[in-house]
Parts: sequence; structure tokens; C-alpha cells
Amino acid sequence: MTSHTYAGHTLADIEAAAAQATPGPWIVNKTTKSPTVRSAAAANHYGKWVRVCTAKNPDGGLSDSPCDRSANNVDYIAVANPATVLAMAARIAELEHDAALNAAANRACRDLPNGWQVEITLERGAVTVALYKPWSQQVGFDSDNEALADKVSDAIETAIAESKQEGGVA
Repeated sequence: MTSHTYAGHTLADIEAAAAQATPGPWIVNKTTKSPTVRSAAAANHYGKWVRVCTAKNPDGGLSDSPCDRSANNVDYIAVANPATVLAMAARIAELEHDAALNAAANRACRDLPNGWQVEITLERGAVTVALYKPWSQQVGFDSDNEALADKVSDAIETAIAESKQEGGVA
């Protein structure tokens, strides 16, 4: 399965960074001593609030630090906390898995030699992929892959190779 990147980072990179961050919950603290300062805080493992970012409003003297550009950064940081990022990463992984299976099914419909079939059988606790030549003769194929999409791709490659060996058109 291909590994996509998001702004130059893989899902594994993003998940690792989120897992190492202060877990939260994260909040926006608008009740600081200065009306021009807003900060984002996160509850650490000991239940203490830890400042994760401070922003000064433009009228209150902005610095050039990326974390101090605006109160909007603090609001964003509080929303994009580790729990949110990990939930998004899990959903992206799920969607990528579904997309890979869909792509494998489309490839089978497009690339399988005439008369060949890939059969997917699902039952509780198991999934199997079988390959059949024309006229229902089952063909064994090797696949060390665990991902269903990769098993389907292995079956397609076997069908194409065997069809060529037999003088068929792939």
C-alpha cells in the first residue's frame, strides 16, 4: 500500500509527533493578566496546566515568532490538539485502506485477462482471495501480503503472467 504524505509528513510521523505532545485536553486561556495576550494550555499527565503557546494581539506588540503572530494561532493550536490529530490520522488511514481496495477492484475489472476471475470470500475472522482461470479452474498464487488490496493485486499479477505463458492476451 502506498504511503501518502501530508505537508511533507507521513501519517506515522504525524501520529508519533501527536503521541509525544502533551495529551491535553487543550484549552484557550483568555483570562490572562493582560487583555492583549491569549495562550493555549494543555493538561499534562499530572493534571497541571502547561502553556503550549502564547499569542499577542497586534495592538499589544507582536513579535516575529510564529507562535506569537495572532490570537487565531492559539485558537487553532487548541483545536488541533493531539487527540484531534490522532483521530484524524486514524480516519485518514481507514480511508486510504478503503481507497486501496477500491483501486484493486477497479484494476481487476480493467486488467484481468478475459475469463479470469478473482473471488474474495469474507467470513467471521477470515478473508480469502481465490483466482480462477476461464472455466472455473482454480489457480494457486503466492501472496505474503496481509492487506486485502495487495492480495488482490498479487492475484491479478498471477493471472496476467499465466495468461501470457499460455499465449493469451493479458
